[in-house]
Parts: sequence; C-alpha cells; structure tokens
Amino acid sequence: MALFDIYSKCKKRSEGKTPDVYQYVELPEQFRVQVVHILLDTFQNIESLAHSILGENLYKIIHDTLAREYGKFRLNSENEDLKSILDFLLESELDQALDTIEFSFRLVEHVASECHKQRRMMMTSAVGDAVFELNERFNEHGIGYQYEAGKIVRRDSEFLHKETVRETLYLLQDRRFAGAQTEFQDAHQKYRHQQYEDAISGSCKALESTLKIICKLKRWPFDEKDTATKLIDIVFNRGLIPKYLQSEFNSLASVLKSGVPTVRNREGGHGRGDRPRNVPAYLAAYVLHLTASTILFLVEASRN
Repeated sequence: MALFDIYSKCKKRSEGKTPDVYQYVELPEQFRVQVVHILLDTFQNIESLAHSILGENLYKIIHDTLAREYGKFRLNSENEDLKSILDFLLESELDQALDTIEFSFRLVEHVASECHKQRRMMMTSAVGDAVFELNERFNEHGIGYQYEAGKIVRRDSEFLHKETVRETLYLLQDRRFAGAQTEFQDAHQKYRHQQYEDAISGSCKALESTLKIICKLKRWPFDEKDTATKLIDIVFNRGLIPKYLQSEFNSLASVLKSGVPTVRNREGGHGRGDRPRNVPAYLAAYVLHLTASTILFLVEASRN
C-alpha cells in the first residue's frame, strides 16, 4: 500500500518535530502497528501461494521457528496462528520484535522468489512494495534499522549522526543562516527517504549557501553564481582560518574543495541523461556527514 504524506506529517516536519537522529533502543507502538498492517496485507496476498510453496501454513512456520529459537512451546498464551504472531510483535521487547519482523519478511521474500520463477510478477512486486514501506516506516520514526537482503541491519553511526547532523541543524537555527538551514534540512529529509541523489545535490546547495552567507556577513565580495569551490578559495584567501593555522589546514582545504562539490558534480549535480543513476546509500551518508562537519567548522570559524 502506498504511503501518504498526510497533514499531521507535514505539520511535524514544518515544526521541526521529526526525529533528527536515529535511535536503536525502542520500537514505538505506532511503528509496530504500522508493521502489523504491512504484514496483514502481505500475508493476505500470498497466503494461498505460500502453503503450496512451503508445504505448510505460513503462520505456523513463523510461530514454530521463533518459539523453537526462544526455547518456548508458544510465543504467548494464544494459538499458533496469525493473531499469536502479530500480538507477539506488538508486545515483545526490541530484539524479539526485530526477529519477528526479519523472519516474517525473509519468509515472504522466499515465497516471492518462488513466484518469480513461476513468472507471477504481481506477487513479487507486492512483496517488494511491502519491504519498501517497512524501510520507510523505520525512517519515518527515526529508528536506525533497515531490512536488506533478508536481514535487519543498523544504519549509520549514532554518534556520527548525533555529533554532526543534529549539531549542524541546531547551529543553523541562527536566523542569519535560515536559507542554509532549509537546504540542509531538505537534504537530510531526502536522505532519510532514500532519495540519495537529491540528498547529495541538496548537501552541496547547503554548503554553498553557508559560504555565501559568511561572505555577506564578512562583507567579502563574491558572485552569486560562484560555485562551492570558488567560495572556498575566497574564505581561505580572506583568512577565515587564522594564518598561523593555515599550514595545518592545507589538507582540510583539499577536502573542502574536492569533497562535497566533486561528489555532487559527478553523482548528483547534472542531468541523468538516458541512463538512470543508482547512487548508493553509503555515498549519500558520506556526503551528508561531510557537509555537516564542514558547515560546523565554517560557521564556528566565522564567529571568531
């Protein structure tokens, strides 16, 4: 089922109430209920096919496998049916809830794979949509996990995200940097929603805006059409970094000039042409964090 950008979501984003750092310690009730909806839809779609492919009831396989691994006869006091599995998902502690999600999706992906062999593409597409929605729900709630290739995996370093992205968002609340804040927030949201090429492009825009704002505050001449590379030359030549530190920052200058702008130009800054690009998540994460740490450095330096 498609995700909808309903009013309350938009309001939370506009008020800055969406999570700005991933957490790994809890699964909110709202998230668990949303996952139950996803599983209900998916199970309903594949139930009859699953029995013929697996040779056994889908729900019983999930229940019995998890119960055996936990050394229990039953996951809870209910029967070995769908309700028992979903109740367990709603009530269990973090790791067991993630186990339930992981194994359930792994099993339905196996059924989808067998359907693919039988050229039942509609079923394969439905399961793919379910996986996509699951990962979007993880993102939506700021939960630092993702389902990939049959496994629940952690996303990003919580420390890195907290110390760079969140701190940058806080620092840019200064009204003078409002334009850069909007662009960085947009890049962050694009990353959270797996729009990685747009996240890279947005990161570079935020960096360029930060540099232009600093130049304006310092009354350093520049052209509004200047790229990030040109703007970096301006702030270095104008002594944003004290002279007695500039030799130590030669390597930093190289990173600033060749890091975010170059990645943006090569991966997210120009037209796609006739071939769509598949920008990997790790590259977008690198650019987002590099941008955040660079903006932090530049803004703090501009205050001295």
